[in-house]
Amino acid sequence: MTSLDIGLVLACGCAASNALMDVAQKKALARQPLYPTMFCARMTVFATLSVVLLARMGLGSGPPWQGLQSGLLQSPQVVAVLILDCVLVGCSALLYYRALQVSPLSLTVPFLTFTPVFLVVTSDLVLHERPTVGQIEGVAVVVLGSVLMYRSQFRFGWLEPVRALAREPGSRYMLLAALIMSLTNSLDKWLILRSGSYTFAWLYALCSCVFFSVVLLARLRVERPSFRHLAWKAIVLAGVADAATLLLQFAALTHLRAVLTICIKRSGILATVIAGWLIFGESDIGERLTAACVMVVGAMMLYLSLNLVQQSSLMVVTAVLGIWGPRLFAPPPPLPPPPTQNIENKGV
Repeated sequence: MTSLDIGLVLACGCAASNALMDVAQKKALARQPLYPTMFCARMTVFATLSVVLLARMGLGSGPPWQGLQSGLLQSPQVVAVLILDCVLVGCSALLYYRALQVSPLSLTVPFLTFTPVFLVVTSDLVLHERPTVGQIEGVAVVVLGSVLMYRSQFRFGWLEPVRALAREPGSRYMLLAALIMSLTNSLDKWLILRSGSYTFAWLYALCSCVFFSVVLLARLRVERPSFRHLAWKAIVLAGVADAATLLLQFAALTHLRAVLTICIKRSGILATVIAGWLIFGESDIGERLTAACVMVVGAMMLYLSLNLVQQSSLMVVTAVLGIWGPRLFAPPPPLPPPPTQNIENKGV
């Protein structure tokens, strides 16, 4: 297998584990306190990655601190970037968890497709990966999908879907999380190339635990967080799936461009939307799934090696199917009942 093939396999596995993580975290947060759940989930991630690294050490691999001493911790500039990355990751995780807690899964998670949209800009700033005309068209398709997520609001006015997006707290939180993740994804690749995927994943989880420990201690001044009656099974499943996602994503970044890795990872959003319907009984799933498909296609357009005519044709077809598709495949309305005839009783 070539390096590209290995990267694609790793990125597809990352998409599957990420969808599982979304569902488990939604279950973990259902009617549960936010900060204790987040803290326990991040501790599970760190414990899982520590077990993986101990297993690698048993097979002859070096400990993670060797990679830190030889790569990450040698330069003050690299240490500063590492600290910035960890703080940004913690902030995006807070927004992500809060979005899952306050809004439906199928309505919030699709907005993570904006990560590669923002990544087009941040990759140019951090990794000098310049956007193309086709990528700009992909950005337009993702934005269209976000508007279609609230297509039912069009009957109240053309700008009402945008207003509905602004009113939905979970969507706002997830958009902010996607914006922060677009920067951290580029920083992650920059740091991985200087340390290694396993070493950085372990350090990433360790710094995340430190960040959430500080957040939890700060909450003690406001309220005393309770760890009783937490959804421990869902928390452990979410932590293990999150650890697998980190390892697969960081390993894929060593073989693929950051934009492609995140686009494939976000394709798992379709499975998450369907899970929101099957597991959590969320409504309007047809419209949300259509909008999510449009957003995923737009995200993939950021990478597809098509000429301008092919890219533009794909954009038009996706837009048409996204706007009118639900009408084409919707069941026909029921026939009206036959009119009743008023029979006048006439005397003889």
